Amino acid sequence: MYLRSVALSQTMPCLAEPGRIIVTGVPDRTLDEARPYVATLPGAIGWNPQALTLTFRRPRGFMTLHRERVFITQVRDPEEVLELLAALRDAVNAGGTNGLNSWR
Repeated sequence: MYLRSVALSQTMPCLAEPGRIIVTGVPDRTLDEARPYVATLPGAIGWNPQALTLTFRRPRGFMTLHRERVFITQVRDPEEVLELLAALRDAVNAGGTNGLNSWR
């Protein structure tokens, strides 16, 4: 198991869609080694080599993976936050081979 958890670190109001939130998560280890595998998953839309970030498109909003942080925009509620962070953990641990249906 590469990643044991992605802890919720912060929530902020989402300016793009009032009533939704932006979430910051902190993985228990860096995502450096996992990013190449996760980049093969459906929904990956952008790699920024200067910032070392990988961004995924969700039906509403985005999920961006940084080295030591994860940002998710336009999240509905705390329940969805937990689902998304668990889906990220599971995808990283599967080596990027299982797809992230709950992101979509």
